[in-house]
Amino acid sequence: MHKPYRSNFLLFLLAAFGIAAFFSTGETTESPSVISKAQAAQNAASFLETQFGTRPSSSFVTFQSDTELSGYLQREKLTDSFNKRFGSYPIDYYQVELSLPASSKKYLINVNMRTGSVFGWIRLNAMPQPLNLKDLSEANTWLKAMGYDPKLFTLISGDGENAWIFENRHDQIGEATLRIRMEKSGGIISVFEPSFHLPETFITWMDRQTGAASFLSLISLLLSSLLAIAAIIAAVKYRKTASFERGALLTAFFIVIYAAYNINTYPGYKTASAGGPEGLLSVFFMQFTILLMAASVYISFVAGEALWLRSGWQPWPRWRGPDFGKHALDSMGRGYLLSLFILGVQSVVYYFAEQRFHIWTTEDPSSSIYNLLWPGLFPTLAWAAAISEEAVFRLFGIILFKKLFKNTFIAVLLSSFLWAMGHAGYPVYPVYTRLVEVTILGIIFGYAFLKYGLITVIFAHASMDSILMGLSIMDTDHPASLAGGTFYILSPAIVGLLIYWLHSLMKKRPRPLLPPEMIP
Repeated sequence: MHKPYRSNFLLFLLAAFGIAAFFSTGETTESPSVISKAQAAQNAASFLETQFGTRPSSSFVTFQSDTELSGYLQREKLTDSFNKRFGSYPIDYYQVELSLPASSKKYLINVNMRTGSVFGWIRLNAMPQPLNLKDLSEANTWLKAMGYDPKLFTLISGDGENAWIFENRHDQIGEATLRIRMEKSGGIISVFEPSFHLPETFITWMDRQTGAASFLSLISLLLSSLLAIAAIIAAVKYRKTASFERGALLTAFFIVIYAAYNINTYPGYKTASAGGPEGLLSVFFMQFTILLMAASVYISFVAGEALWLRSGWQPWPRWRGPDFGKHALDSMGRGYLLSLFILGVQSVVYYFAEQRFHIWTTEDPSSSIYNLLWPGLFPTLAWAAAISEEAVFRLFGIILFKKLFKNTFIAVLLSSFLWAMGHAGYPVYPVYTRLVEVTILGIIFGYAFLKYGLITVIFAHASMDSILMGLSIMDTDHPASLAGGTFYILSPAIVGLLIYWLHSLMKKRPRPLLPPEMIP
């Protein structure tokens, strides 16, 4: 076997291992179907009209999740018990914002995304009135109307306070108890909020985890900023030999994809704004941030190539080269194989961590596919991540750390660790789990970059994310989800073939024998 094919054959064997590991450790449980957002809005509007005699003028639906309850149940291994005993209580649900006509009043109606039933509501900006024990009969009426047995609940708030808080101490789940909060405003119940009261020890632990994730994300932002500054310095220092055209098209591609995704995420921003304008402001602020990120990506392309060329290696062939099309096609094939291997490694890491350290994940409403204006566009983000992260952490990061520490492994490790810190904010607990996992994946990406070059790892990164995001599209109940998910899983192959075809056309074009200025 010729030497150039040995590494490809080995990569094929590794990919086969990855496929086996991915499917053997991955869960195949079928998720229950959910109602559409339009149905949730209709159910909420009907509830508002039936109970309060008013019809809304507009509605907006977001996805919400009780992440703390989900985390507690998983940490204490109570999920199955909870589903059997409290199956009607939704951890994940739709929240419908209803605006009233000719009024500034708004309601947030919580709708069970599986059954479509309303289980809670809040009237925004309502001034709660003091309550007294004489009004308890009205509270008990609402408890019955919402499917609860008043005999099981004890009032734990005092007379004259602005809210009733009832607690069910007869049917706990672990140390968590079901509480229902009610407020009254203008003579009607303006708040009906069921929730599980979790142990303070768990809340404290979660706060520490969240704080640690925020700290790691902040450090990652600061170090990434220093990396961008270092790239600017390198580009200026080697400006005479650097090509400032390099990466411009890919950076523009990154801006278009990420800016479109940012607009698509508008419902996710609204999950934290509770009917306020903060969601729209977040979109505008993030668009500005994307431009800063794009500047960092672009200068990483320029400086990274310049530094690698000075070390005697071209990690990224030029379009004008005769073999660029074939190189892109080969990179696409290697990228798919590499992505399958990495997915397998990721599955093994999670399986080991789950067995030994009992890791668990929660849903992040701000980034959920249910909180996208156009869920079908979600997998396009795979290309934005692949272009930006491979440019910054592989093309530039590795050569920078290699020059600083004169050691390839340390360079790959540090760039991978810095890349991993940027993923610490994902809802995986304990938070160090993603730090370890992504560092391991980064080392694989790093050595693949050194072996095969930049285009291979961009394709590998895009393929890995496209597979995961394509599968998430298939997991929805949309009629076109299977076709859409399949398209995105195949999208790296389509891109690779398209590049090969376009480059072949360019090579077939006849070139003039005379300089352009001498052609009549």
